[in-house]
Amino acid sequence: MKNIPVLLGAAMIALASCTQKENTTVKTTTSSENTAQVKTIDSLMVNDSVRVSDKVTMQFRAKMLYFPEIKDKALQDSIYLTFADQLNGFSFAASAPQKTSPFGEYNRETLQSFLKQTQQEYFDQTKKELQGMQSPSFAQTWYNSNKMEVKYHENGYLAIEYSADAYTGGAHGNYFFTEKTFDLENNKRMLLTDITAMPEEKISELLMKNLDKGTESKNYTRKDMLLVDKIPVTTNFYFDRNNLYFHYSPYEIAAYAAGDILIPISWPELKGTLNADFAKRMQIGHN
Repeated sequence: MKNIPVLLGAAMIALASCTQKENTTVKTTTSSENTAQVKTIDSLMVNDSVRVSDKVTMQFRAKMLYFPEIKDKALQDSIYLTFADQLNGFSFAASAPQKTSPFGEYNRETLQSFLKQTQQEYFDQTKKELQGMQSPSFAQTWYNSNKMEVKYHENGYLAIEYSADAYTGGAHGNYFFTEKTFDLENNKRMLLTDITAMPEEKISELLMKNLDKGTESKNYTRKDMLLVDKIPVTTNFYFDRNNLYFHYSPYEIAAYAAGDILIPISWPELKGTLNADFAKRMQIGHN
């Protein structure tokens, strides 16, 4: 996949829209007795496409979650800047994240405005890039799709999955995931050491042991497509009532054909290593 970055501050070029625009806010509400739970989650979205050359139509979709009850600035930065980095093409270069917030104040209006601005700048930059490239021989649609999704939200914890899916010509598109889990009671992003004291070497062994869990009915094994001898312990993790999950994007540990790989480790497998406070909040019987 050819990576075309978004350049913030690029001059706006008028492009005619060729499909219906969608800029909507969808509100969902969850109830909980735990004061650390967020009760309102807004979905801010943009969805539009433009013809950027005689053969290429570009579609841009983005869905950002907004948590109006989260007011801690450091926590807000950790939640929203990850999505801003992803939209601006820095997700493949973890060493170059946003150093300052492009939002100013975190509210529904500034976040929605950022999505619209980023969408327009992406269209502008794509059109500019195509001017120096050979046009495809047949009509095709390129796309850039980014979204946030809640994976877990109980016991004062909030797990968010950030995903991106893009195609800009070639044999296939590409996609990747970033997982972040937040402790809402202590206003921080969780580290693996907040969950378990198990050494990474032991966790790596469990990851290899559980690699093919959930694929038993398929006519292949993921181990056949591994690109590594030992599975590294990734910071892309989240959990639910039953398991701790480690998520790997295509090419990270296996061939593209293996797809993204989600490896579960059950709480009983971590028996004796769980953080006592974490186990108590999660009501896990083994600690």
